[in-house]
Amino acid sequence: MKKAVYMVLPGLSDIRSAHDRIKPFIHRTPVLTSQQLNRIFGCEMFFKCENFQKAGAFKFRGAMNALLQLTEEQKKVYQSMKQQAIAYLNGKMVSSATVITQLMRLHQITCGHFTADDGEVQDIKNKRIDELMDVLDEVEGKTIIWAHYRHDIEKIVEAITKAYGENTVVTYYGDTSTDDRQKAIKKMQDKDSPVRFFVGTPQTGGYGITLTGANTVIYYSNGYDLEKRMQSEDRAHRIGQTKAVTYVDIITEGTVDNKIVQSLRKKVNIATEIMGEELKDWI
Repeated sequence: MKKAVYMVLPGLSDIRSAHDRIKPFIHRTPVLTSQQLNRIFGCEMFFKCENFQKAGAFKFRGAMNALLQLTEEQKKVYQSMKQQAIAYLNGKMVSSATVITQLMRLHQITCGHFTADDGEVQDIKNKRIDELMDVLDEVEGKTIIWAHYRHDIEKIVEAITKAYGENTVVTYYGDTSTDDRQKAIKKMQDKDSPVRFFVGTPQTGGYGITLTGANTVIYYSNGYDLEKRMQSEDRAHRIGQTKAVTYVDIITEGTVDNKIVQSLRKKVNIATEIMGEELKDWI
């Protein structure tokens, strides 16, 4: 029996919100004309000037969002944590670091887990992994998946292994040994390797390595550091890339997810450029 798939159709507000998110990145290539050439050829000529493209020598980058909703269980935990954060911050002059700690707790819930008082990570029923697997079913070629939390990495690898096989995925994060990191890069760059998925954290794998074997980059969960985001984007978007690179952000609507992705795409470093009082409004 086939699994039933239910889709929520986007409304006008969703379309406007999507336009606002991509507006800073829209660039119209100019169409120009030349009076001198018009006179020579006896007609009106128009030129679409590719030299004004922002992609430069690389293939152009595409970006999209994969949107999902909180489950009922997530909503309860999220609202409870939100009220605790508001009560804790209410009436206080706080630093950005203090507010980010509260935001991170809310962000973890959108990813399907939270850290209990005893330090144990508790899973919450969520749709994020399902959304990721739906995206992976649609893409072709090799894919980089960045996640902010160690727990996310473990869940992603488990799901990919179950769906595609153990030899299709490699990791690059704190628990990956130096030897295995080099092997992971080599397998991703080898077009004949069965490895299709590279799962890592931007803070570990986002710097200095070349992953042009992949042409899709998925952000399962984002952090707050703009430099780490930009560096991790460039792992696939380097000299040697021969395909268009598509970037996908998985976002839980109506949560801190929206604010994080919007700010990063506007090239705002959340950790250093937004004051604590402003960040309080995100909650």
